Amino acid sequence: MSDPMFDDGFPSSTRRSPRTPRTQAVPSSSSSTSSSSSWTTIPPLMKKLFDKFPLVTYPDTILPAAGCGSSADQKDKMGVVFVHDLSSVSIFPESVRLLTVLRLAKIYDSLTIFPASPHSAPENGPFPYVFVPRSLPKAQDRKKDQSYSLPSPQFNSWLSSLPNARSVPYSAAEDSPIIMLLDVRIRDAFLLTLYLYSANYKNIVLPGFYRHLNSSKAESKNLGSENTGFFPHVVSYVQYNAVKETLRRSVGSQRIDAKFKINILIGAEEALDALSDLVAESTSGFLSGTSEPGVVDAAVYGYLYPVLHLGLKGENGNGEAELVELVRERPNLVELVEKIHKLAWTS
Repeated sequence: MSDPMFDDGFPSSTRRSPRTPRTQAVPSSSSSTSSSSSWTTIPPLMKKLFDKFPLVTYPDTILPAAGCGSSADQKDKMGVVFVHDLSSVSIFPESVRLLTVLRLAKIYDSLTIFPASPHSAPENGPFPYVFVPRSLPKAQDRKKDQSYSLPSPQFNSWLSSLPNARSVPYSAAEDSPIIMLLDVRIRDAFLLTLYLYSANYKNIVLPGFYRHLNSSKAESKNLGSENTGFFPHVVSYVQYNAVKETLRRSVGSQRIDAKFKINILIGAEEALDALSDLVAESTSGFLSGTSEPGVVDAAVYGYLYPVLHLGLKGENGNGEAELVELVRERPNLVELVEKIHKLAWTS
């Protein structure tokens, strides 16, 4: 029996027949036309689907590929930032991390920042990213009036080049292992809780994609009411399957069962223990080791603030999720997150 998820939707009678032997008579033009038209006919079920949800070609996000650096708007001259979401309580920790760094540097209001949809992301890489004008470091060899996507290693040099930007401490040697803990073990537990727990997927992920996909001005002008309910489901479902594959590769198991989930949560617990110990050893209470929060502190905030404030439920939809409890059991991590929030998002 064929799998309906992979079946092409065409009746078996319309499938290509074996090659006609050379000795067989060539079919008449009328039969050839009939056979050809059967291949271009949309199956009834597919036609009903497209009648209800018309196929729409969405416009690309307007990128400043030719304008960044030459725009009359001073903000565009400094750089243009593209993120998933502008909220600190977001299902996209990478965006929260970047926005927090910009806020700590006191330049958030000096930049052009766009919420943009993943379907329109350019070839420059995944969100979030920064487009910088040619006049900034590493861009002198670019063509006139051409901007380019800023590679991650150059982010801090770009940040320090901005006028009036406050220094945000960063040490690649010391911060990278901590960020790796976040981007593997904490990330896995966050994705597990957010996407694979049905209550969270229904009540947090889907509404998050509705809000996120409709935030793009270019899309909001082209999305009719008949489409807004369909497209977020499609994108979130694609993301859901991508999350499952990511977790399978990370754990090294194709079977998602209770043991699979326990291993992910154990890994997150060990990572949180390590982070809590590092915070306890810091005289300032920041992982940067200085009197001010740094890039690594923003990375911790990017994951843990959403964990604490998204309202994540347990696997059966009852009570707080295990990941939330693990974070709350480490008061110094909660205190760190709240301090960063006060400094970056409320001051």
